[in-house]
Amino acid sequence: MRLDVLPGVAQPGSRPAAAPADPLFVATVRPVSPGDDLGLQRRGTGGWETVARAPQDAAGKARFLEALHAGEAGGTFRAVTLAADGSPGTASNEVEGLTWTPVFADDFDGTSLDTSKWGYRSPGVYNFEDDGRCSTSDPSAVRVLNGTVRLQVRRDEDRLGEECRTPEDGTHDYYLNGRIDTEGTFSFTYGVAAARVKFQRGRGQHGAFWMQSAEAPVPGDPAAGGSEVDVAEFFGQGSPKGGMGMYTYYTGARGKTVKVGEIQQEATAQLPPGDSWWDRFHVFSVEWTPDVYIYRVDGREIFRNTQGVSGVEEFLLLSLSTKDWELSELDPSLLPSTMQVDWVRVWQDSGA
Repeated sequence: MRLDVLPGVAQPGSRPAAAPADPLFVATVRPVSPGDDLGLQRRGTGGWETVARAPQDAAGKARFLEALHAGEAGGTFRAVTLAADGSPGTASNEVEGLTWTPVFADDFDGTSLDTSKWGYRSPGVYNFEDDGRCSTSDPSAVRVLNGTVRLQVRRDEDRLGEECRTPEDGTHDYYLNGRIDTEGTFSFTYGVAAARVKFQRGRGQHGAFWMQSAEAPVPGDPAAGGSEVDVAEFFGQGSPKGGMGMYTYYTGARGKTVKVGEIQQEATAQLPPGDSWWDRFHVFSVEWTPDVYIYRVDGREIFRNTQGVSGVEEFLLLSLSTKDWELSELDPSLLPSTMQVDWVRVWQDSGA
């Protein structure tokens, strides 16, 4: 059995959070006994005390959600199997409770974007990254309201009546997109990056929480040249396989982009009945070490990738974009569409 402690990466809910999420303890046990409880114990002066219980899932993982508040999570912990009478059996490794140190946080309070943390990504540039001839980033598509930043897709009122003609994707209107990043203000190497997001509902656009490096790509060496990490990318209600993608992109040895990842059906399958990516907030996170990216939703591991792992500083991005190739699925009558982000945080492990 193994016990890991993560920062506050599990906080689903319909409204902006009133307080930061609590640390998350995750136990993994073999052999698996789905439904059987595991116990979380903290060492006190009188020995080990069981402070929380949680059932194993099909992967043998038990997540102790809301087990301990941040002020109570100091000390030494372990996980144990529990007999029918609640007595402890096999024990895991021991971990210290509070080793994750916050190095970046924005709760989007107030009424305007904090430009000491965020900038607008390439505003006014059509044809950005080659497949955005019909859309551009614009500050008017970004609003801070009621504790969230709201990224929008809206028509470009200054170009109404104009036709955007693309070589491969037909003719469309022109659109403004909400895209922000921390390039030049904050970047980091290794840790956990997380965002609490309520995505847009419609298709023909995709909301994203992602990371990039400002370094020039080094063919075949993402450790030196960085990679793009799409922590979460949602393509709208009704998209094939649920529409929630998680990816890593890096430059391969021959100079071509290598894509690792896919639409993660498991992410959508684990949503509770009646839940969706557009009606409630969920926390999307990536744990980044020198060897691996671990992608999670509300603390539940969805995807693990050891290819293309960056070894250089990466900055954060939030965006709601309309690329030329997806505009045929956009319903302009439903605009403006909105992706809400309640908070963004990055932690690094002070105990590593």
